[in-house]
Amino acid sequence: MSSKRLELILEALPTGDRGQLTEYLRARGFEPLPMTVGVLLSDDLERLRSLWPTLVGAEEDELEVPEGLKRFVRAVRIVKPRSLHGS
Repeated sequence: MSSKRLELILEALPTGDRGQLTEYLRARGFEPLPMTVGVLLSDDLERLRSLWPTLVGAEEDELEVPEGLKRFVRAVRIVKPRSLHGS
C-alpha cells in the first residue's frame, strides 16, 4: 500500500531568505519547489512527520510552523487535492 502524500505551501516571511529555506529543506532530504510566495513541499506523510511529528494526514487548511522553520516561514498551508472529474 502506498503512503498518503500531502502538498504544503510554505509561505515565506517578507524578511525570510527563500534560498536558505530551500537549503534547510534539502538538507533534510526534501525537494522543495520555488513559488512566488515561498515553496511547495510535496512528500509522503511519513517523511513529512520529520518536520511535523504529530501529522496524521486529516488536517485541513493550515499547520503550525515548526520551530526550525520560524525564521523563514510565516504560514504552512495544506493544498487541497484536485478532482480529476468535473462536478
